[in-house]
Amino acid sequence: MWLQVKALDAYSLEVKEKSMQGGFITALVLAATIAYIILVTVQFLEQPPMKVVGTEWTIGNGPWPMDLTCQARSGCLVSNVLSAANTLGSSNAVPADEAACTFLGFNSTMQANVVFSVNPVEGLSVMYDPDTTAGTTSLEGAGLDITSEIRCVGGNTECVTLLHTPIASGTFLLQYVETVNNTASGTAQHRREWFANMISGSSDVLSGSTPCWNSTVPDPRLAGWVQARLRINSFYNTVQVDRVTFWLMLFGTAGGAYSLFLQVGAILLVLMHWLDAARSKWLSRSQVHSSRVQAGPEAMA
Repeated sequence: MWLQVKALDAYSLEVKEKSMQGGFITALVLAATIAYIILVTVQFLEQPPMKVVGTEWTIGNGPWPMDLTCQARSGCLVSNVLSAANTLGSSNAVPADEAACTFLGFNSTMQANVVFSVNPVEGLSVMYDPDTTAGTTSLEGAGLDITSEIRCVGGNTECVTLLHTPIASGTFLLQYVETVNNTASGTAQHRREWFANMISGSSDVLSGSTPCWNSTVPDPRLAGWVQARLRINSFYNTVQVDRVTFWLMLFGTAGGAYSLFLQVGAILLVLMHWLDAARSKWLSRSQVHSSRVQAGPEAMA
């Protein structure tokens, strides 16, 4: 029984005398393996980083910071009314003073915290006088702009520029994109981008949306002022950029290539051995036939 088990030993190697053919084929195998490693490494270094794009719900998440700048010469009135019940508690992370009416001067910038609320009345509100906005932005009647950190034109991942999107009166739906680039450094490693789409052009102040306006007793100083309402979408996008971990996989890839080349070399050695044996056998038969011819008809009979 134990002899039968020994017969299954796959690690027993037959001792074979070294030959010139084997040494030559082994040298070719090593050269091919090195060339393969160089080729794979060059291809890896030239390939672009891996980009993973995801989608997450905004409800119950956040808040997300957004820089807004007042572009009305008379200033802006900013408020951010939120409730924990309508935001699944995420508004608890927003400073309480943001809910109050805050005056923001012309060309002044503040950071507001954006949160999704199931109540469309809640959220970021900006009031301003449209008659004091002429020439301040590229959009006529816009009283503010929001800032995004975007990648520079030309594909340079280390370069970041600021994009200012003008916002006029009405309701705007915000799409948020957060990019984490682990192949970049500095400000390019973490970028926040905001994209705004107008969904309503109504400039009237929405009742209950801001403490800056009392519809029952209107402030005559705010006559003619309009409201911009900014509401984040129900989802946001995440982008993560990473360099593929290659060096650990290189060992397995090189080992597989070396094993494959060894098998090809073994086939070549078997083929060379078969051709050599066939040649020796043919020469042996030729010599026997030649000796019989020289011995005369009696030896051939």
